[in-house]
Amino acid sequence: PGSDVYAVQGLSFSLAPDESLALVGENGAGKTTLVKLLARLYDPDEGRILLDGVELREYDLTSLHSNIGVIFQDFMRYAFLFRENIGVGQVEYMSEDERVREAARRSLADTVAKRLDKGFDQQLGRRFDNGVDLSGGEWQKVALARAYLREAQVYVNAAFEGKSIFDLPPYLA
Repeated sequence: PGSDVYAVQGLSFSLAPDESLALVGENGAGKTTLVKLLARLYDPDEGRILLDGVELREYDLTSLHSNIGVIFQDFMRYAFLFRENIGVGQVEYMSEDERVREAARRSLADTVAKRLDKGFDQQLGRRFDNGVDLSGGEWQKVALARAYLREAQVYVNAAFEGKSIFDLPPYLA
């Protein structure tokens, strides 16, 4: 927004239900902008984006956002308990232990919790006594669990810069 230079121009593609798409390109090629357009964090200056044949701008923004789970490169790493780090993805489900654990299972964050002394009750971040820090890949699994907690219809993992696609937990893009 506000730039005189297009981040994405002349792009056209279709995605079918249950189909995955990997966006690969150099820094500044417009991958993150495209994700933000698809999630309707930005509206296009030109052209249109259709979802089930309906222009994205016609959907209720709150409803649209609740059905899209996105993880960006700069996802948050909260100095909360492990379970709370997942729960902030959908605060009303934070106290639903089974739902939090299922989101962790889907993202493989449960494997991280298993190696922690206090599991899902482990304090994360070095700001607190007995707090532990996670590796970048472990934090990414926690962030992905946050998205899975939402039970969205579309998941976008835009946080895999610098990683092999084979090092990632399962995701839809």
